[in-house]
This record gives sequence, C-alpha cells and structure tokens, in this order.
Amino acid sequence: MLYFVLMERFPSATNKGEKIPIDADALNQEQGTVHAIEHTFKQVSWNEELLTRWLKLFYRLDVAIKENPEGTLNIGVDAMPNGIPDLPAGYGVKGGGARAVLRSVLKIEAEPPRDIDLVYVGKNEQDTEMSRKLAETYMPDDFASGYGVETLEKDYFLSRDFTWNEVLYVDGHIVCTKQCLLDTVRNVVRVSDYEKRESYSGQAFYVKPKLLAKAVRFVAAARAHGNNKMALSEETDRAVEMGIDYWHIALHLNRSFEQSEAVAEEYVDALIARELLPSTIQSPVEALHYLSEETDFIFRAEAAEVLDREIRLAKELDLEKEITDEETYETYAQYSNVTPFWRAAK
Repeated sequence: MLYFVLMERFPSATNKGEKIPIDADALNQEQGTVHAIEHTFKQVSWNEELLTRWLKLFYRLDVAIKENPEGTLNIGVDAMPNGIPDLPAGYGVKGGGARAVLRSVLKIEAEPPRDIDLVYVGKNEQDTEMSRKLAETYMPDDFASGYGVETLEKDYFLSRDFTWNEVLYVDGHIVCTKQCLLDTVRNVVRVSDYEKRESYSGQAFYVKPKLLAKAVRFVAAARAHGNNKMALSEETDRAVEMGIDYWHIALHLNRSFEQSEAVAEEYVDALIARELLPSTIQSPVEALHYLSEETDFIFRAEAAEVLDREIRLAKELDLEKEITDEETYETYAQYSNVTPFWRAAK
C-alpha cells in the first residue's frame, strides 16, 4: 500500500527539496484504511521534528511542536475558538474545551464546547476567591452543584478515558500526549490504556460498556455534523464488537437526543449495523421505546415529538390535582413510553 511506503520513507527523508508523491484519495478516505495503518503507526518513533514534518506533508499544517521533558507535546495557540474564555495565568481548560482548542489549531472544524471545565496548574497555591469567581462565571451549572476549579493531578494524562482527552489548554498553549495529537488529526476514537482492564474471557482486554457506548456516540456525533472520516481505532472497534448491554446503550441514546435527533439517528444506525440493536428498529424514537421496555432506564431527554406530546397532555390534564385514576394513567401511557414527571416511578 502506498501509504505504508510513505510512512516508512518519511522518517528518513532528509532532502528538503525532494518531492514525495501523495495519494490524495487514500488520505481523503483514511477512514477505510484506519485499521490497516494502525500497525505502521505503532512502528514509528514520533519525535517533535517528525510530527511537525508529518503534519505539514500529509495535512498541510504549519504547526510548531515542542516536546516537554515528561514526553507530552507543547503547541502554541494564536487564535482562540468561540466559547473558550481568556483566563488568568495558571488557569486552564480540560475536556471538550481543550479538545476544541486543539482541533482549531489543527484546522479541524469543531463546535463550541457545551460546557467549560476549568483547572488550575499554577506553581503557587490556588487563589480560592479567584477560582470561585471563574467557576461562577464559566461553570455556572457545576458551580451551582457545588463544583469548582479542579487542581490538576500529576497523573492527569495517564488517567483519561479516551486518548483525545489527553489534552489541556493553559497559558496560551496546548499540552497533549503524542497519541492524542495523532488520533485527533486522524479522526480516531481510541479508548486509553488506562481504561483497559484484564479480561477473563480470553480477550486481549476488557473495557467498561459505558465507555464503548460513549465511543460509538462520539463517532455518531461527528458523522451527524458532516465528518464521515471519524472512526473507532482497531482495538476499540474489536471491544465494541464484543457487545454492549442495553442499559448503557440507552444511557448514550439519551445523551444523543440531548445533542440532536440527527446524532441519535446516527447512533442508532451504527448500533443496528453492528447487530447491537434489532434490525426491526426503524428510528431513534423506536429505539427509545424498545430500550424503555427492555431496561429500567428512564429517559430524560425525549425526542422533540415525544416532548410535544408530553406538553399537550399536561395541558389537557389538571395536574394541580392529585391523579389517582388508573384509567387516566393508561391514557397517558398511549402518549409516552416513560414514567411521567408527575407520577412517582414504580
């Protein structure tokens, strides 16, 4: 395969004027070959010079990368994406916010993060009053629930769930692991080594089903927003094929609906294609109904049309009175597949 040849030649290429042919079609359709080239990527020693040249040659990105003493990478940020606040020295952003900054640097389209998770990485003791103000301003929901700015632990990069979460934005720079950078630019969703557990069923490793369902949802969300290159890594793909229980599938269907019905549709289609849901299911709403029957999961993020029914029925019924008539409840059940908000769950 041409891509294999290029990856083997690239580290030893020294002539700056040498033109190496690039198979553009293979690069544009990298999703189809992502598993095959995993083995080649593992054989390459990714130092800062090679990473810089790789990004420029294959992705036409001029990104200056410096390797930190502990092995993480440092990338300067010139322009901030929407939704990321300008923070005092020593304060940074993790999670979806940091991912958005990294994707912006790599010229990869990214939606503004739904929320901001602030961390403190300064050398001096954290200013509690400053942290309180920042949390109240940029993390209002978390702040109202008693959470605030997190003091970063030393093992932060070794304790993430997915490799693309091995990233921080702080003091005008991205700090990330090499695997995070590689997987982000190549649109690969990979469960981190930290989350791999010893398997007692003869498999190479075991991953919690919650993470596997989350991985499928990540790919679905990307595809719903037009990124058809997004794919699971080979190891993560194999883990998903081993199966995901219905309860955790329901959990992330609920979260898919919170994002949009388009994400929920991609998510359900992916699960049906993998035979993790019955092929008779024709829509996300049907999947919601099916999983409500098969599990005790209570959906909180209904599809828009189901929510409309809830609202219409709530207006029809006098909810200011205690409803004890079972016939009324049975009538409600014709509209909704979940326990109504005005009735105690059984």
